[in-house]
Amino acid sequence: MSRPASRMYTLLEAAVGGGRVADFGAAGAALVEAQRHGLPVIESWLVDAVAFRDAVAADLPPGHDPASLLRGIHKPSGREKAARARERLLDTPLSEALREELSALCAGLEPEDWGLSVRSSATLSDPSVASVAGLDRVCHGLRDAPALERAIAWAWSAAVEEDVLTRLRDLKLRDVAMAVIIQRLRPVRASAVLLSRERQGSAGDASFLVAAEHGLGSPAQDGAKARDFVRVAADGSALARRVAYKPRALVVNEGGSVIVASDAPDLPALSDAA
Repeated sequence: MSRPASRMYTLLEAAVGGGRVADFGAAGAALVEAQRHGLPVIESWLVDAVAFRDAVAADLPPGHDPASLLRGIHKPSGREKAARARERLLDTPLSEALREELSALCAGLEPEDWGLSVRSSATLSDPSVASVAGLDRVCHGLRDAPALERAIAWAWSAAVEEDVLTRLRDLKLRDVAMAVIIQRLRPVRASAVLLSRERQGSAGDASFLVAAEHGLGSPAQDGAKARDFVRVAADGSALARRVAYKPRALVVNEGGSVIVASDAPDLPALSDAA
């Protein structure tokens, strides 16, 4: 891999280096693969896991790296080390080269943009493990380099948190590192997540199920998410819908991420055209 001083890559640069999970985490590698296959991907940059490992080596005392913490997190001394590691990582300064690139990203924002998003991308081959362990983190609406730096440090700190390490140890994981995804955030009318590609009906059925929400998502109510579910055919048409009442949505304004009242709580988040 090149450019060791910065450790930030475009998706094309990451693809040239192989786009490996070990370098860019499961989420980052998936973005590289999506762009490689010609899918429309919002402008994105990846801070590789080496930057995280460099910060751990430079700023944490011996025995405070994730691998060491995983071996001892079940002990009181291990929990104390995890708390110390988290505090140190939250205050870790980034390299000057990376800070300059973050400033350049902010300077390149357009007036209609909602800013930038920072997402964690753990170096685990199964992204569901990262989700179960609590390694998934995201910050929206960031517009200046200091805010980006804090968001990156916050994403890194997840890898040394006590609860996360305890879950990873229970799952027999021995080590973890954290890459970071930075994305330009355009105004978002709806968001959706692919839930399953399990076959439905006759053999050869290529339909899939998605869950959709207004804006960037909605807060949980009574322990449940208010989401639409749509069965989508291979050609993109909606085969079946279950539309939920979605009274609130997450959006971004001048003050950052905010929860607002939905102006169409009864309407599908994804139209037929979408």
